Amino acid sequence: MPNQELKELFQKYLDNQLTPKELDRFLNMLHDASHEMEASELMSATWQEMFEATGIDARPAKVVSMHKTKWWRTIAAAIIILILGGGALLYFNKSTEKPIAVMPVQQEIMPGGNKATLTVGNGQKIVLDETKNGTVNTGDNTQVTKTDGQLTYATTTPAEVSYHTITTPRGGKYELVLPDGTKVLLDAASSLRFPTAFTGNERDVQLTGQGYFEVAKNAEKPFHVNVNGMQVEVLGTHFNINAYDDEAVIKTTLLEGSVKVTKGNEATKLQPGQQAQLNKDGNLQLIKEADTEEATAWINGEFLLNGSDVAAFMRQVSRWYDVDVVYEGKLPEGHFKGKTSRSLNLSQMFKVLEYMGINYKIEGKKIIIKADQP
Repeated sequence: MPNQELKELFQKYLDNQLTPKELDRFLNMLHDASHEMEASELMSATWQEMFEATGIDARPAKVVSMHKTKWWRTIAAAIIILILGGGALLYFNKSTEKPIAVMPVQQEIMPGGNKATLTVGNGQKIVLDETKNGTVNTGDNTQVTKTDGQLTYATTTPAEVSYHTITTPRGGKYELVLPDGTKVLLDAASSLRFPTAFTGNERDVQLTGQGYFEVAKNAEKPFHVNVNGMQVEVLGTHFNINAYDDEAVIKTTLLEGSVKVTKGNEATKLQPGQQAQLNKDGNLQLIKEADTEEATAWINGEFLLNGSDVAAFMRQVSRWYDVDVVYEGKLPEGHFKGKTSRSLNLSQMFKVLEYMGINYKIEGKKIIIKADQP
C-alpha cells in the first residue's frame, strides 16, 4: 500500500512540481511495489488511497502492463500520465537526464468527435453534425437514416443508383452502415466513396485515410476496398486499413476471416492476426504476427503506442485534435510505450510531453516542438 512519501510525490506530480530526481524516486517506488503484484493490481490498490489523500475524485481506466525489471532499470526518464477521469500509464524510453523545460498550454483544445460531411450524387454537401437525427434528404431518392454518429442506408435498391462520399475532417470520426449491411467506422481525415446500392457482381468502395470494416457476408458478391492503387478483396470479415498519405506504409490488418491484398502483379493473403504493408515504392510485405491491438485501438477510443517515436505519435495527435505540428531542430530520440484515452483535452494529452525533456508551445492551433536544449 502507498506510504506517505508516495502520496506526496503523487500530489507533486499532479501539481507539475516533480524534479527529475523526485520522478526517478517515484518510479522506483512503483517498481519496488510491482515485484509483489501485477501493475493493474498495484494501481487499483493504490489509486483510491492516493486520490483520497489528495482530495481528488477520479478513477483509472485500464493500466498498461509494466515490463520486466530489466526494462525498468534501463529507463533514464519516463512519463506517468495520471489523467483525471481517465487514468492511464504511458512511458517514454529516452536516453537523457537533462533538466526539463516545458512551455505551458495556453488554451484548451477539445478532442475529436462525430463530425462528417456527406456528398451525394448531384454534388450537394450535407454537414452531418449539423443535421437532425432521422431521415436525411439526399435529393436522389436514397433512403438514409441518421442517428448520433451513424448513417444507415436502406437495403432496398433506389430507382437510380448514384455514388455518395462521406468525409471526416481532422478531429472527426463517423460510422456508416452500407446498403448491404457492411459496417464501416471512419477515423479522422478520411473518406469513403460507395454506391447507394450494390447492383452488380461485386461490391466496390474507395477509401482514403483510415477505416475499420465489418463486411456483411455474401459469397457470390465479393467486397473490394480500393485505396491508392491497392485492392483488398473479402467475402465477409473484420479488418482495418490505415492509408494516410503522411504515413510511410499502408497497413491492412486482419482480425477475422481472410482477405486478399493486391497491388499490381503482387498479391498476398492474410490470416487473422496478420498485416499487409505496402510502402511508397509499391512493395507489398506480409507481417505474420501483427500488433492487432495497436492497429485497432482508435476504434476503442485509445492511443495505443508500442514503440512509436515522437513524430509518429504527433501525427495521430494532429489528426485527432485538428492541430498543426511544427518541429524546430532535432527531435528527441526515444519511443512511447503504453496507452491513453482519445477523449482527453489537449492540455491533458500534453502531460505526455512534460517528462520527456521536450520543449513546446502552442500558438492558436499550431504546436511548435523544439529541439532539446544543451
